[in-house]
Amino acid sequence: MDSIHILLLVLSIGAVVGSIPVRGYTLESLGVLITGMIFGAYGYKIDAIFMEFGIALFIYGVALQIGPGFIDGFKKNGVRLGFVAFAVSGTGVLVTFLLSWAFALPPLVSQGIFAGTFNNAIALASTGVTDNPSLFMAFGTVYPVTFILTMIFIVAIPKLLRVDLKKEAQAYFDEQDRLHPPSETRCYTVKNPGCFGRTLADLNLPGLVGVVISRIIRANVEMAPAADFQVLEGDLVEAVGDTRSLDQLQVVLGQVFTGRMPRGRKGKLVERRFVVTNKAVVGRKLADLALQSRFRATVTRIRRGGVDIPVRRHTALVYGDRISLVTPHGSTEELTRLLGNNLQAFGKQEMYPVMLGMALGSLLGLISLGGFKLGLSGGVLLVGIFAGRVGKIGPVVFTITAQANHVLKRLGLILFMAALGTSSGDGLLPNLAATGGTYVLVAAIGILSSLSAALIIARWVLRRNLVEVMAICAGSVACTPALELANARAGRDDGAVIYAAIYPMGLMAPVFLMQGLIRLHHLF
Repeated sequence: MDSIHILLLVLSIGAVVGSIPVRGYTLESLGVLITGMIFGAYGYKIDAIFMEFGIALFIYGVALQIGPGFIDGFKKNGVRLGFVAFAVSGTGVLVTFLLSWAFALPPLVSQGIFAGTFNNAIALASTGVTDNPSLFMAFGTVYPVTFILTMIFIVAIPKLLRVDLKKEAQAYFDEQDRLHPPSETRCYTVKNPGCFGRTLADLNLPGLVGVVISRIIRANVEMAPAADFQVLEGDLVEAVGDTRSLDQLQVVLGQVFTGRMPRGRKGKLVERRFVVTNKAVVGRKLADLALQSRFRATVTRIRRGGVDIPVRRHTALVYGDRISLVTPHGSTEELTRLLGNNLQAFGKQEMYPVMLGMALGSLLGLISLGGFKLGLSGGVLLVGIFAGRVGKIGPVVFTITAQANHVLKRLGLILFMAALGTSSGDGLLPNLAATGGTYVLVAAIGILSSLSAALIIARWVLRRNLVEVMAICAGSVACTPALELANARAGRDDGAVIYAAIYPMGLMAPVFLMQGLIRLHHLF
């Protein structure tokens, strides 16, 4: 049977298996992995290129998602989480060395087990050995088992801690919403004499309290909040901002207007929502667009990927942003031409930037520096983070919609799981029989000890919420599919930012510490 037919069978059967609820939980992508292992045990195998392509799709989707906030997240958490990653890999080195010594395993087998424990081909390559089959057999025997154990451990964390994941996740999401609150609208009557006769430019309300003035009504006539507009006593001012900023605005203007905000005579101003689909404005800052001076239009909200983005002069637009503006009725057509608002084009996501980014990532992974290579996963991750961060280079728009990104990640994950499953199932039982299960036992204890170390540090030393704990555990061993499983359990993907901060060290720590394991074998 051809590889493509096996792939489709594994995907279809695995999707059904993964959707079956077991005590309130579903296996999700693990259903595809288990199905693939069963097929592999009977000699059916999916070409390895599907596994490589799948993980490239998945990692690139994650990288695009975390790219915009990666720098800030790394500055905030990167150093401490880097130490966590080294502590986790250090635990793996120590456990692997002690158990290998206890079972009298050869050094090369021990090194293969360590690399397989963390499913880290870069660490395997760092041994410098290319012609010893025992090294690669040890790696190939243990990594499917440790991969599955990692996924199971992530799912089991709430049970191990005896914590209600739904309650703790909701508390975490509420805290994130408090730190990054959604915008709301409030109206005020100008009563503060200090504001009388001053222009909006003089008051600088966006800079002073962080709000956006959307409209002003005087004598039942709507007026655009231009920079040179002079505020008078009794003016009704409508502002958009978070709760704290709006409370501060009351102190500045004088009084909250509790009645219904009149719309003004003849509907002079209208509120419209636009979707950014014009590539010419992607990446440009609001200050550069000068919407107020050109169209007398005021941006009141920017919605990006389901999250409200602060409206600031330096805020750069991203493809797919949903912008709310208050503007004179006659300016709507000009704004449509400027911003795009082409819903048909928005629904037809261009794929060439995705393929271009992945191709550049794969080429980056091939570059050798002193014998060290990032590999496909590392190269795609770095390029994806960069592409998500810059958003656009020349005519190429790298950012994609949240819906397209979700499809990209899901497709990549199930392709990876299907191919990994058949590869793992093929020869797994004979290898286990040949080694008496010793290799797997050493690796299993190693990965569980390492993940336990990550759990203890994240929960009781760093005192992180369960959502972040699961992301830290997944990132400390650089297991991106485990992150997706954690996000599915939590209900949102907020943990991706923490994962992105620890992933680089989670990937590189086993490479550095492999040399420590080699040194231990030389000493003892």
